[in-house]
Amino acid sequence: HSTTMIMNRFLFCLAPVRFEAYKAGFTSTMLDLSMSRTIRVRQNAASCVFYMSLDQDVTAEFSKPQTKGVMDQMLKVLGSTQDQLVRLTMLRTLKQLTKLPDNLDGFYNAGLVD
Repeated sequence: HSTTMIMNRFLFCLAPVRFEAYKAGFTSTMLDLSMSRTIRVRQNAASCVFYMSLDQDVTAEFSKPQTKGVMDQMLKVLGSTQDQLVRLTMLRTLKQLTKLPDNLDGFYNAGLVD
């Protein structure tokens, strides 16, 4: 749990690192950890995904087709978790990502929004 907590604080405090973490593949890793059995691990991992989504470059990346796997993973976390904090954090992440019109179109085409 220490690693996800450190990464959570790192992404919270250092905004310039968020896009680099996204490019390095931390989003998929953190989404996997968001389904952990350990409460602190899954909650810190979900927060990491949210903090990455606050970066404009990361948000812009989500309008590209190659991020479909990450979106599927995010929806899997939303559908399978019983942890209300993780679910709320994933919903906040999706809300953040839909602020860009291209992302909203992609979500609409995927049937995620009406």
